[in-house]
Amino acid sequence: MKTVAAIVVTYLPEKDHFRKLLSALKGQVQKIIIVDNSPADHVDHEMGGDIIFISNKNNIGLAAAQNQGIERALSDGATDIILFDQDSLPRSDMVHHLLQAQDVLAMQGLRVSSVGPVAVDCRSGRRAPFFRLKGCSFEKVATSSEGAPVPCIYTIASGQLINRNCLHSVGLMRDDFFIDYIDIEWGLRANQKGYLAYGVPAAIMQHRVGDNVIRVLTKEIPVHSPLRSYFMVRNAITLYRDKNVPFSWKVADVKSLAKKLLVTVFFGCNRFNHMKNIMKACKESILK
Repeated sequence: MKTVAAIVVTYLPEKDHFRKLLSALKGQVQKIIIVDNSPADHVDHEMGGDIIFISNKNNIGLAAAQNQGIERALSDGATDIILFDQDSLPRSDMVHHLLQAQDVLAMQGLRVSSVGPVAVDCRSGRRAPFFRLKGCSFEKVATSSEGAPVPCIYTIASGQLINRNCLHSVGLMRDDFFIDYIDIEWGLRANQKGYLAYGVPAAIMQHRVGDNVIRVLTKEIPVHSPLRSYFMVRNAITLYRDKNVPFSWKVADVKSLAKKLLVTVFFGCNRFNHMKNIMKACKESILK
């Protein structure tokens, strides 16, 4: 029998939404582990049930907090772990569809690194696509709501379900990345060991991408804070310098990241701070 542990990493969470997340999870998983990176306790300890609360009392980074939760879940006997950000909200049947997809893929003899849901932006209602690598570009994967699981480059951290056997083989998240590219790096590492990620169109999760949204012509594009620009560039360059990462992925990601940064710098807020952090990340990475 499967035992699924949900690991939720928090940092100054908005309490009403956070309670909705916990309520949505309680009927879908056997254990909930909250890892709080807030500078002080901002989450109610008296949550009842199978909720475990780990307070770091400072921000140790997303990856390190995820690893704390994963290690606790595995030591408690979880067969599978599912990661969540504090601003996500899974549909009531999301975990069921992920487990079902995982079982179907396993019966087909496929080595599955993770299965992940369709992320629907809570502001615009836009469904985020899954991506695969085609040549030296990222290509959107066409899906239907009732379609079969689709292979993709990676699944985003929030909502991804990972089996303990895969974790033992691939390892934990890379905690020196702190935030950004954590799920991508882990997915690439899993690929090197013969595993593949799958997106599950029937599994739906509301998710907030970025700190705000800007409109460029007819498109609404999420943008992050200047601090995130630093970690995006620093961690991306770290992967570009890794000889084990496929060259085709590096080229595709350079193109994708360049577009994202150009939009942020030319159309976003705090343009000077974004540019300053981008240059800082480039300088530190080159001198490393």
